[in-house]
Amino acid sequence: MPERRRLFLGIDCSSPWGGVALFDEVKVVGSVCVEGSRHHPFQPVQWIDELLSSLNASPEELAGVGVTKGPGVFTGLRVGLAVAKGLAFSLNIPLYTMTSCEAIARCLPIKGLICSLLDARRGEFYAATYRWNKGVIEPLTEVMLLSKKRVKEMEGKVLFVGPGVTAAEVEGVDLPLPVAALVARYTCDMVKKDKEPDDPSSVLPSYIRLSDAEANRGIQVV
Repeated sequence: MPERRRLFLGIDCSSPWGGVALFDEVKVVGSVCVEGSRHHPFQPVQWIDELLSSLNASPEELAGVGVTKGPGVFTGLRVGLAVAKGLAFSLNIPLYTMTSCEAIARCLPIKGLICSLLDARRGEFYAATYRWNKGVIEPLTEVMLLSKKRVKEMEGKVLFVGPGVTAAEVEGVDLPLPVAALVARYTCDMVKKDKEPDDPSSVLPSYIRLSDAEANRGIQVV
């Protein structure tokens, strides 16, 4: 009987472009990338089912799951993280998370300073700055909530990357990036290195800012 494949799943629902991807220890073997909207919400469970079916694979072949935990689209973060946690629990596989900003920056291993940028609306942006050093990405700042004015003051000093570039009206890379594929590969690397996984029972979305509904109810997010 042939040996069962070890597949690693990546999920990203933090930006206007959501997706899932599978990595097989060597390469990305399948991915789905979809632009979401109020009328077409993200459906990662359906995407995962379709992806596994297209590869004649089963959920039992998943050896790890990774997901972006935010900041980003509030509903997308909840959905993506809930699916990842559910798979980790039900299949007893390790769960790894990373911020959306780090995942975006990891998609471009280039020289110079990278600033991941996501539109937080209301004229504000989620941002974090990184650089690559000998093949290792280094965070230079925490994830921040910046005004449009502050973002534009950074123009020319960093390479802006991410879905917030257009809204901020700055030069940068705003094309859909293979974030889910990056997360899938990262998950494989973490499993191979035997890194301590996240606890599915305690992982929470990283919102940075209150949603409108939470603000209206007076809820504080920490």
